[in-house]
Amino acid sequence: MRLVTFTESDQKPRPGALQGDRVVDLSGQIGSIRELIDGGPELLLSVHDALGKAHSQVSLTQVTLLAPILNPPRIFCLGLAYRDHAVETHQAIPKVPIIFLKLTSALNGPHSTIVLPKLTRQPDYEAEFAFVIGKGGKDIS
Repeated sequence: MRLVTFTESDQKPRPGALQGDRVVDLSGQIGSIRELIDGGPELLLSVHDALGKAHSQVSLTQVTLLAPILNPPRIFCLGLAYRDHAVETHQAIPKVPIIFLKLTSALNGPHSTIVLPKLTRQPDYEAEFAFVIGKGGKDIS
């Protein structure tokens, strides 16, 4: 199940699931993708079961995709995570992970414009991979 947050003409963010070239509106079952993750496996299973019976669908071409989770509590990042990126930017390959945080205002949808600060001359580019840990924990290996 590919989860999305989207808007239509009313501009109200809604949770959904991508099925082919259609978005199934899940707002009748959940308030947000974060609520779905926080709800655990039981809620995920019930939403998955409801997908087969969903009547509220819209073409992907008629919606704007937003960041899947609009309000994550934290965004941890790993700098110079790829050896090739360190080499191409002429930086030393780190001996220990470089961990930093990002603000939620840094989130963007897949087709949204990226607004750069006026003083930026050459932004860094690097594909980002995100994952969500839906279960609380400490010292997760």
